[in-house]
Amino acid sequence: MGKPFDSLSRSHPNFFASDLLVTTLVKCGLKDVVLCPGSRNSPLSWAFSKATYLRSYSCLDERSAGFLALGLAKKSGLPVVVVVTSGTALANLFPSVVEASESGVPCLMISADRPPEWQGCNSPQTIRQTQIYGTFAIADYNFPLPEDFAAVWGAYAHQTREAWMLALQRMGPVHLNVPFRKPLVPLVSVSEDPTILSNPICFLGDDWIYQDPTKFKEPKNDKLLEGTTSKSMASDNFLNDFQVDLKKEKGDLGQTCEAFIDSSSRILISEQTGIIICGCEVLSQDRDLIDFLSVQSGFPVLSDVLSNLRRVENERIISFYDLILRRNNRISPTNPEVILLIGSLPTSQVLRNWLLQQKGKIFWLHFKSFSVNSLHLRAKKILLKDRNFRSDFCFSKRDNYNLAYFLKWKNADKYFSELIQKIPFKPSQWGEVALVCWLSKNIQPVDNLFIGNSNPVRDFESFFDVRKSNLSIFFNRGANGIDGTLSTAIGIAESNSKQNSLAVLGDLSFLYDSNGLLLQQQMQGNLRIFLIDNQGGAIFSMLPAKDSLEAGIFEKYWATPQKVNMTSLVRAYQCKYYRVENFDKLSSYWRCNWEKGISVFHLVFDSEKSTSLRKNLFQKITKLDF
Repeated sequence: MGKPFDSLSRSHPNFFASDLLVTTLVKCGLKDVVLCPGSRNSPLSWAFSKATYLRSYSCLDERSAGFLALGLAKKSGLPVVVVVTSGTALANLFPSVVEASESGVPCLMISADRPPEWQGCNSPQTIRQTQIYGTFAIADYNFPLPEDFAAVWGAYAHQTREAWMLALQRMGPVHLNVPFRKPLVPLVSVSEDPTILSNPICFLGDDWIYQDPTKFKEPKNDKLLEGTTSKSMASDNFLNDFQVDLKKEKGDLGQTCEAFIDSSSRILISEQTGIIICGCEVLSQDRDLIDFLSVQSGFPVLSDVLSNLRRVENERIISFYDLILRRNNRISPTNPEVILLIGSLPTSQVLRNWLLQQKGKIFWLHFKSFSVNSLHLRAKKILLKDRNFRSDFCFSKRDNYNLAYFLKWKNADKYFSELIQKIPFKPSQWGEVALVCWLSKNIQPVDNLFIGNSNPVRDFESFFDVRKSNLSIFFNRGANGIDGTLSTAIGIAESNSKQNSLAVLGDLSFLYDSNGLLLQQQMQGNLRIFLIDNQGGAIFSMLPAKDSLEAGIFEKYWATPQKVNMTSLVRAYQCKYYRVENFDKLSSYWRCNWEKGISVFHLVFDSEKSTSLRKNLFQKITKLDF
């Protein structure tokens, strides 16, 4: 491969500027880019396509492209670039920008734009693009036109690097808006001698060529790009550049308040009965720390299924607290004296309602500076400077009461684990709950599990019994929307093509993002999809509206069944299709070899029957006594 800034890129400022932007991102550590077709973004697409060592994807649907990038970034932990043309194209990225912002996923949304003279005059595909994502973007960069070389050198190197660093350090989306005048395609009839600049790559180092980024040599005179760091270094720099001041705040009597505690001071816990609750924001690297806290405190750990903490190795993990708490709190002689809430609020509405009833102390350990207290709990919030929070707490000597309280939870959890394992997989039990229990027993081949919103995540929270310690669970719970879930799952599968990935999605979520199936032709990884087809209305059948409205009105405006031939839809995208109507068929298909690309397991359920089975099971659990 040749050097960046070859004679082709030097033939016009548009291509020189685009090459500089891409080269800067590569040096920052970029691995993945999603390119959407268009005219105005041609200089950018051309420059990214030259960097053949990047993993690049072409995506027709911008909304799908944004969520594909989200999935890639969730798996890798590094920012992923999405490139779109001008106009409504970048508006279609908005749902993925919202999700990336709310769930803390680093992404760079790069949009091409029309020049200033075309703004505000109804020029085709020209809208107000600057700050289009409002407060959902960590930062917005509006680049100068490439014709001004002095500005290009500064903006395209400095601002591109800063955008990468902000996305990585503050974990969220950054928008880069790049205007171009024509020409939008490279000029091919150029001299081998530079015609624009005599030495455009002197500040990057003449020995920096397009090759494996891991083999780059550090340039001696890289003034514009100095300070670029790796992901591991970025977390340390973040503490210096973006450290949040921790304050103590007092609320008026009767009002909800969050008292902020400086995490540099240690907190003594003398109470003997307590609980640790881990929400979905907890990361895999937090496991040892939470193990340490649970051992030191003697407290049980109520672990959200999305926290990736449920596993056989930790005896203090309580998986079935949702079912336990449905028994009117007969689990314990008293409510806990203290609660350590780590990360975001848990998925379980039962647990959330239980939290509202607690009178004991609540310490909320969180990693975000903004409030996530949607329950308005009276909690002492500890904003952590880093994820090493084992030194923030010390516990007095544990006694027999502490052990007895833990065993009460543990025995109940064991009881429900054994009860769920006895659920029969027979035709009369064919429904979502039994499916989750079936998957608990057959999860071994799966490395990555993506759980869709609506009913699937609720059923997994209540009934999923994880039996594989290295299983990685993914989700889009930032804004809790159903849009883009298929494309996100594809991104996760593509991030490591050697692993087996499974997505469990409802039919409405699947249809809403069906254009994600266009990515089938490019896939190197494998993704199995459990398509739960309950005619769209299972979760709405559990709402009060069902009993207070006429059946026809409820079905049309709430349940919204979609009369789509799923067989034809899936095969139109050349994906593999399996119709599954019972557990025998599911087991037979499941034992087949995992193949490259997308395989859809179309699981057809009767929504009324499935909802009835779930309600009956919950009613029986409420009446259990042991």
